[in-house]
Amino acid sequence: MTLLRLLLMGALLVNHTGVFAEEAAPTDYQALEQQLLTTLLEENIPGAQVALFDSHGVRWLRSLGQSHRDTQSSMSDAHLLRAGSTSKILVSLAVQKMIQAGHFSLASPVQELAPEIAISNPYPASPVRVIHLLEHTAGLDDMHFKNMFDHTYSGIALLEAINRDAEALTVRWPPGQWHSYSNPGYAILGYLVEKFSGQPFEHYVQNEVIAPLGMSASRFYKSGQAIDALAGGHDDTGPVPFTPIYLRPAGALLSNAQDLATLGSALLSTRVESELALARGTVSDMESPTSSSAARAGLSFGYGQGIYQASANNHRWYGHDGGITGFVTSLLYSRELDRGFVIMLNSHTGSMRRVQSVLTDYLLAATPATPVIARDAISPDIDGYYRLVNHRNEIMAGLMYFAAVIKAEAAGSELVFNPLIGSEEHTTHIGQQLFVEGKRAHATVVFGQENGQEFIHIDGQQFEKISVVSAWWFLLTVGFSALLLPLCVLYAPIWLINYWRGKIRGYQRVLLRVLPLCASFGLLGALLAATQLTLDSVGLVNAKTLAIAIGSLLFGLLSAVNLLCVWRWHRLEAGRLARGLSGLFALGFAYLSIYLLAFDYIGIALWAW
Repeated sequence: MTLLRLLLMGALLVNHTGVFAEEAAPTDYQALEQQLLTTLLEENIPGAQVALFDSHGVRWLRSLGQSHRDTQSSMSDAHLLRAGSTSKILVSLAVQKMIQAGHFSLASPVQELAPEIAISNPYPASPVRVIHLLEHTAGLDDMHFKNMFDHTYSGIALLEAINRDAEALTVRWPPGQWHSYSNPGYAILGYLVEKFSGQPFEHYVQNEVIAPLGMSASRFYKSGQAIDALAGGHDDTGPVPFTPIYLRPAGALLSNAQDLATLGSALLSTRVESELALARGTVSDMESPTSSSAARAGLSFGYGQGIYQASANNHRWYGHDGGITGFVTSLLYSRELDRGFVIMLNSHTGSMRRVQSVLTDYLLAATPATPVIARDAISPDIDGYYRLVNHRNEIMAGLMYFAAVIKAEAAGSELVFNPLIGSEEHTTHIGQQLFVEGKRAHATVVFGQENGQEFIHIDGQQFEKISVVSAWWFLLTVGFSALLLPLCVLYAPIWLINYWRGKIRGYQRVLLRVLPLCASFGLLGALLAATQLTLDSVGLVNAKTLAIAIGSLLFGLLSAVNLLCVWRWHRLEAGRLARGLSGLFALGFAYLSIYLLAFDYIGIALWAW
């Protein structure tokens, strides 16, 4: 899967919650295993570990398919897989132990606890607190490309790994305002554990969290360690290499389905509280958000303290997913059903949603759906246009600014969302400006107002109200300017033929055609290179990242030169069409260049971002 597709999915879709697809439910363990095998085959997923559990323990465990496609080795229960962000549950539990021991509290300002961390907060009245890091409401960017993978296996100290990406530690809005998933935030939490425990993060979590919970095979990976029985990671083209990450607390856990199901069972039964000597109610507090504007508006659905909520088949699930190059993991449990599941796949390009739906359909086969009771009295202020504001990756802000806009319209007890790009979605009002999406039985949408600004929060995405002019202006102008790129290329054969026929004379008239054409090729080449990038190559100097930097820079420079040339020489064009196109290309490309420059896309060096 290319980087651009991954980033667009993360920006346009909810990265950690959602409704799973529904398929025919298997009726017993044998049918379940067969349907899982069929799904793996159809999704081109080499292998999987799957477990079902309840509050009493692990009830069913299977290893399916291959651990290494190139050697045809079978997946076994003993194989370890990379668990990615599922690691964050363990980090949160370690933080809860720090709080229980009195080292700090949820309200403690992080910069007072660890001033050596290079957080830049332009909102001194709103410090970043521990709770903000736990719930991803600190306003931090997600990790930048240069700080994803430790290609040199340096194993640098955690503090150094955090501060080497100081740009991602700039607070983008007042902490506690909006949710935005940030891996650096959990690396900082890991460092706080390390600092106040006096032990390396990996040692503390291993001895104080993982071992007491009975997760005998699990551990956080650090460069230089030998790994026995590690399953190979894959994408849709074949095996992918194992590359460690810099921000280890955010996703370096190696585990298996048995261990993660043991963790899930301990969370479901709250047995984790006694086993880790945590206060009663700690797990319940971890399961729901409290620090965002959406939570203050009454929405209980979302990302809590290392545990988030998902919706499947009209039921609320708790847990965490994890994705890292070559692997995808899902750990979810339902308190209502006293059931949960773990899925670990050794491919990051297969559909986890399809595998999840097989298990949720099985677990919910005989469970009736909870009815939704619709209520009127939707706020009359809700109608209007809204723009997405809580970008997970700030690098996506420019792409989303003109495209991620919705129109909200109330109709009786329904609130209808019409994206400027995409299909409409209907939600049902259940009271107190809370809304249910589709077949869900609990609210995932809330309308609220804070500091004079009206907003709609939709399953992790924050939209703020804007004017109709702002909603349409950027979509139309940026979209039109972008359409001029292929038009300029299509126009080239026409003027080239006229040039060969001697109808275009003078270097000025030639430049008025060559400059916008070269500018178009520069930006189109950069866009083409961007579609071919992968997560493991985006932070390196290579042909693709160089093409993006050079192509975008050429577009900006040539567009500026072309605008100047058109201003000086446009009267040399005798034909109205040629004069009109020259002016159109000049103005359109200049506008697009200014827009791209405003979001730092011109000459962007991804290996340094």
